Amino acid sequence: MPTRKLMLHQGLGVNVDTVQHGTYELLEHTLEAKDMIIHTDSPNLDLIAAHINLVAIEIELVDKEQREYMLKKRWKLSKMSMIIS
Repeated sequence: MPTRKLMLHQGLGVNVDTVQHGTYELLEHTLEAKDMIIHTDSPNLDLIAAHINLVAIEIELVDKEQREYMLKKRWKLSKMSMIIS
């Protein structure tokens, strides 16, 4: 098991093999952020995964205006708090 996978599984209690949705669906507007949250074993820490489908979004967004801000805009619409460190 690769190190990142092991860290998520053992450290946070997240089995990455069961993750089906992530930031791709958020960017393409098929799911809301609240529907993709993965709860972890760590208190006050939840996450939204970057699923392998995310690689396709670069091609889909190539002609979109302000594509570099789309995730930020979608997150604001969700009215959820976010801390990135």
